[in-house]
Amino acid sequence: MEPQVTLNVTFKNETQSFLVSDPENTTWADVEAMQFLSILP
Repeated sequence: MEPQVTLNVTFKNETQSFLVSDPENTTWADVEAMQFLSILP
């Protein structure tokens, strides 16, 4: 079983956590997409 990684992102004094379940195959584009989708209303 692969380890899971929790990524914490802080922007304008607001921190969000993202669970990366497949860190070996996750790209920065994937991380950016997760962060972008999390701020949509």
